[in-house]
Amino acid sequence: MKEKPHEYSEVYNRLPTEFDKKGGIWLIRIGRNKAKPNYTFGPKQIEHYSLHFIAEGQIQVEYNDQSVLLKQGDVFCLYPKKIYRYWMTPANANLRMFWINFDGSQAFDILHKCGITPDHAYKRGVVDNKMKVDLHRCLEVCKAARPEDDLLLPGLLYRIIHNMKAQLFPDRNGPVYAWIEASKEYMRLHFAEQIGVQDISEAFGLPRSYFSATFAKKVGISPMNFLQDIRMNKAIELMSDSSLTATQIAMSVGYSDIYTFSRAFRKMTGVSPKHYIETHRK
Repeated sequence: MKEKPHEYSEVYNRLPTEFDKKGGIWLIRIGRNKAKPNYTFGPKQIEHYSLHFIAEGQIQVEYNDQSVLLKQGDVFCLYPKKIYRYWMTPANANLRMFWINFDGSQAFDILHKCGITPDHAYKRGVVDNKMKVDLHRCLEVCKAARPEDDLLLPGLLYRIIHNMKAQLFPDRNGPVYAWIEASKEYMRLHFAEQIGVQDISEAFGLPRSYFSATFAKKVGISPMNFLQDIRMNKAIELMSDSSLTATQIAMSVGYSDIYTFSRAFRKMTGVSPKHYIETHRK
């Protein structure tokens, strides 16, 4: 590390390539530091997104007329063109941080998926040993600056952000309507993959009984019936507008065999798949 007026630091600046910029985010700068007593930053703004990972100690961060105390294990983000100020507290304590500066068309949305927004620009308890290893590895790759690492570096960047415990779906403690709408979209996307209610509830981290009961109460039908309606509607579409056989259609809409599909189809429409095809195929 090099000594500076307020800290000891190791910093690597990058010039993103055209290949980098074809991705959703790309790394601009990475570094780590050990703060000296009375360490402070700002008030100032920066040009890019910057995630700061607190490996040791604690800091007070001011932004958007807010002030929050962050501790070891927490992460906070500086957003472009916004004024920030932070300082070590107590002034004579130990403070070590990593930081990564990045940009890209998906930067804002990716941070949002992690639960970080301009109005809530931090997350607690995400800097574990696994993340520290990835941050050190990212530093090493930037230090080496080898052309053959053009895929490794963005992969590390995505992994670091992913390990901030991004949630692909709203959690159980969030608004009920949010995860129900997400589960409906999940079924519309994956209906052909032979998923069942257990698979869907597991994807959202919810007990099957809770998922099914809450879904049925809010939507008006069970998740199994909702999924079956999606499959049957797609089957009817294929029967009318394609040359697929009934067996091929059954497999294409998520059934493992023609017999289970035929029973479900007859129950819904009152006729067999074969009869429907003969009557409605153009």
